[in-house]
Amino acid sequence: MTDTANPRKVVFVFPGAAGHVNPSLPVCRRFIELGWEVEYVCNPSFQKSIEDTGAQFRDVNLICGKYGDITDLRAMIVKSLEEYEDPGAKMWALNFGSIATERLIPIFAAYFKDISPKLLVYCPVLCPYAHFAATFLHPFPTVSLLTAAGPGYWDAAFRVHGGSAAQLTEAIKQNAPNQMAVQKIRKMLQVEKMSLNTSEPLVQDYYTSLNLVTTLPSLADPCSEKDAGVYFAQGKKFEFVGPLLEAPPVPEAMNPEEMSKLFQDIKEAKAAGKEIVYVSMGTVLTGNHEEYGWNGRAGDTALTGKELCHGVFGAVFKELGKSDGEAGPLVILAVGPQPDALPEIEAPPNCCCFPTLPQVELLQCAQDALAFSVTHGGQNSFMECLSVASPLLVCPGFGDQQSNAARAEALKLGVKVDRPKTGDDGAMEAYGMAVSKALQTMCSSKDIYHAAARTLAEEIRHAGGVRRAVDLILESL
Repeated sequence: MTDTANPRKVVFVFPGAAGHVNPSLPVCRRFIELGWEVEYVCNPSFQKSIEDTGAQFRDVNLICGKYGDITDLRAMIVKSLEEYEDPGAKMWALNFGSIATERLIPIFAAYFKDISPKLLVYCPVLCPYAHFAATFLHPFPTVSLLTAAGPGYWDAAFRVHGGSAAQLTEAIKQNAPNQMAVQKIRKMLQVEKMSLNTSEPLVQDYYTSLNLVTTLPSLADPCSEKDAGVYFAQGKKFEFVGPLLEAPPVPEAMNPEEMSKLFQDIKEAKAAGKEIVYVSMGTVLTGNHEEYGWNGRAGDTALTGKELCHGVFGAVFKELGKSDGEAGPLVILAVGPQPDALPEIEAPPNCCCFPTLPQVELLQCAQDALAFSVTHGGQNSFMECLSVASPLLVCPGFGDQQSNAARAEALKLGVKVDRPKTGDDGAMEAYGMAVSKALQTMCSSKDIYHAAARTLAEEIRHAGGVRRAVDLILESL
């Protein structure tokens, strides 16, 4: 630590993705409440959310332009995928490659030298360059915030998708452009034994001494004894603090009058003894990501994001929709921002549809009346629903959503409906029927699922959340 370091300045570095940014914001706000100065580096799409915490937003593109020659970070990373000179590298380069990382380390070292922070809080999944810069080139303490289900999350991904860590590390070692970047990083940081994903466990270098995990040990993806031994020998701890929750600002897409009416409807439904069902397929499936979004197929799948969501929404309308005057639940859907978000059928009167919703606040308001939630199963939504003891119907799209879906079913928290693979006959019709059947199961067996969900909600309450996370960080300094 240099003498010029600000003793009360912390810098956050996170990628422009809601699943990574949102859990960090309550931690950011807590630091500000404790009198710290916070600089938060991200892309402009999260500027308002970051500034609402009281932090100083810093545009990652402007930083990369000021301290380097990169004016568009995302464009640089996407372009770098071609530099691996192997089409297969596109499957691993974003998370495990070193070309972009090698370019970003000196940029962030220069930025840190300029602002002299006391502490870095970073995303170990997509921002390891910040950790390397802070640890080796401008030394000061770092803490990672892991928004996946523990350090075993990549092994869980292999179990779902096939392949192995050993096969991947071998492919990474054999890639000449990546190996050149690895050697440059080792020389730059003067750490010759750094793995950089050429040996197991994967991403071991991306972690630091204290790593906060936003789930529970009982919900974590298993970490092998061998990997756990490596982390122990390296002095890397993983502290499970549960979901980091606070009610965020109202989304701009929803005006105050709409929100006021919606929450009044929830209160009236609860007063009348009605059940509430919450439906959301997340921000990525309903967004514009080329591979995983509205028109993407996430690899070897039969349905696009749009078709997947339409299958879910249509089944919800069919199974839970009621005509005026009929008794039924209040169904609240966050359908996303697309102009064709809803299937070509009219939503029943008891189904309220919005482009986006304040999920944490809504779940907390509705919790005593929640029959269950229909979700894509992303890590944040998964934990947010469980924090209010909501059973889950999980309709996963990709990635950790599939592991969470399997976990929900195994723990009797609800049921899952897997995304159809390419080649499935009549995939769209079959998927809609499967979601309908799952909804029927949720309605008939919700008491069983509620019992398991209540147990986990109690565990979450004792995990410590934001206050424990910040206390652990401060104790580590």
